[in-house]
Amino acid sequence: MTAVGTDTAIPLASPATLSCGMTIALSHWIGDAVLPAAKKYLETAVVGLPAGVSYACRGRNDQADARLSEHAFANAFDLPGFILANGETIGIGPHDGNSRKDLFLTEIRMAACGPFGTVLGPGADDYHDDHFHLDAHARNTPYCR
Repeated sequence: MTAVGTDTAIPLASPATLSCGMTIALSHWIGDAVLPAAKKYLETAVVGLPAGVSYACRGRNDQADARLSEHAFANAFDLPGFILANGETIGIGPHDGNSRKDLFLTEIRMAACGPFGTVLGPGADDYHDDHFHLDAHARNTPYCR
């Protein structure tokens, strides 16, 4: 995959290998939550996604003895941030304040719980402090941290 979205295709800085379910969830989340929230809080558009991690045959958190990560099934994407139309890049990091960036990141993170079975990011653990881990693992209720 080289672009993602519903009405507007947002290019990825590098191609991603994702399952059909993951591609659909990511496209809807970008179109339904990320683009409107960028306009609302940042007063600009998201025009690209920096290189993220998609398919990687590995254990969870890159630990050799761990269960296989959803990345091993092309069912996860680690998103490090967003490229904006105004030339800025917003990175994922701790966001518990009231700045426009913090409000944007908080809203889209909450909106990811549902389309994705797992949402991890800053504060979840040390492995996810600089990106959102989004995966389409089927769960009865989403696991969002």
